Amino acid sequence: MRWGHEVTDLEQHGTCVSVRCATARGETVLEASYAVAAAGARGDDVRRALGVSFDGHSFDDRFLICDIRAELPGWETERRFYFDPVWNPDRQVLIHPCPDSTYRIDWQVPADFDLDAEERNGALDERIRKIIGERPYEIVWKSVYRFHTRSVDQMRVGRVLLAGDCAHLVAPFGARGLNSGVPDVENAAWKLAFVLHGWAGEALLDSYHHERHAAAIENLDVTSATMRFLVPHSERAWRRRRELLERALSDPQTRTQVDSGRFAEPFWYVDSPLTTPDPARRFLGRPPKGEMPAAVPGVIVPDAPVSVPDQPGVGRLRELVRDGLLVLTTDGVDAAAIAVAVKEISTAPHRVMPLANIDAEGAVAAALGARSGEAWLIRPDGHVAAVLTDPDRYAVVAATRRALGESH
Repeated sequence: MRWGHEVTDLEQHGTCVSVRCATARGETVLEASYAVAAAGARGDDVRRALGVSFDGHSFDDRFLICDIRAELPGWETERRFYFDPVWNPDRQVLIHPCPDSTYRIDWQVPADFDLDAEERNGALDERIRKIIGERPYEIVWKSVYRFHTRSVDQMRVGRVLLAGDCAHLVAPFGARGLNSGVPDVENAAWKLAFVLHGWAGEALLDSYHHERHAAAIENLDVTSATMRFLVPHSERAWRRRRELLERALSDPQTRTQVDSGRFAEPFWYVDSPLTTPDPARRFLGRPPKGEMPAAVPGVIVPDAPVSVPDQPGVGRLRELVRDGLLVLTTDGVDAAAIAVAVKEISTAPHRVMPLANIDAEGAVAAALGARSGEAWLIRPDGHVAAVLTDPDRYAVVAATRRALGESH
């Protein structure tokens, strides 16, 4: 970790990346085999040096956040979303409980909102009092922001991988900013590790853009739909929203159409070049709000409990997958033969384990929907690479090669 190093330029020279940085002592150049550009939303110099676009849209409306500390009995366990309240007409207010009697209040405000002026004339205190009444409170933090929906056109440029807000910006509904940036670097980490250790060829890195750019587009689609509901762009759209909200007061079915944001969920790599499709286990599309898709190739494994005899510290399936490639076999599959086939083509760390050996209670089998005669090939990031039925050597070799980016 290099503190106080501001990246000003990037150059690539065959087998390395040169990162030019401005520091308090002058300019310095760092060299590395690969670089992950996680320079944040304001990483314009990095994006410019890499020659990537950052197309999209920035919304005019602002949002005011105040984290306050106050005693609000009964509020600490429920997230509250107000559409068009009398104390913020035609706009929204979100109240989210946080630890230690802290509450995040998020107001939608006009584009010309001036926080400093509100503080000076007492309007900010009045705004808070309309929600909490005369209870004492303390402002812990406050800020004004606006929403952006943007994405780079390429998330891999040679030996540089772009990640997080440097690669894509979405409205923060459902914590999709953090929960897309972390999978970016998780995806990059195992692939870089495999390439740098010689366990896979550099072609494996090509899948980084394919997988994580698709995830970014999905997030943009979901959050943009929420934003269109929160801020209608025409009188007709405003009218339709008012009518829907009024019907939702008495009609449970209508309530499902109220879009206050969809919580983040792991993306599904069903169309990835690393995924071997299974005609018997098809992905049915974006699942209903609040639900996870069935375990099929490309989807992350459920985080079910496991008991691993030689790893007593591992208690969950998603912990077990971190060590490399994992193959889980069910009844009727020769685990030893699978292990020989995988070892034959790859030096990558891997384990082949009968599912019954780690799943005494059957929780993993039930969560996966596993059947007799199957081998489940799972990547180090927990995503299912393949589900092979009655697998022979050819099928195991083909799926493993594909998962390592060697063929598709």
